[in-house]
Amino acid sequence: MKNKEDLLKSQGKLTPAEIDNAKSIVEQLEKFIENEDVDEFGLILLENIHDSFNTLKRTYVSRVISLLKQGHMLT
Repeated sequence: MKNKEDLLKSQGKLTPAEIDNAKSIVEQLEKFIENEDVDEFGLILLENIHDSFNTLKRTYVSRVISLLKQGHMLT
């Protein structure tokens, strides 16, 4: 079990799942850039990128709000 200091330090850090999600978005963007054709594949990639980014953004905003409610100073 983590002590109070460890919990406070980890609250402002990205989780491994969030890091994996961000890396996945980057990989999908790289695939999109490599495919110079305007086609269905590109559209599907853009939709996946959009959905993944929106999910990441929602969880990030939620965590920021949670930290603010707990009185953390955000720099």
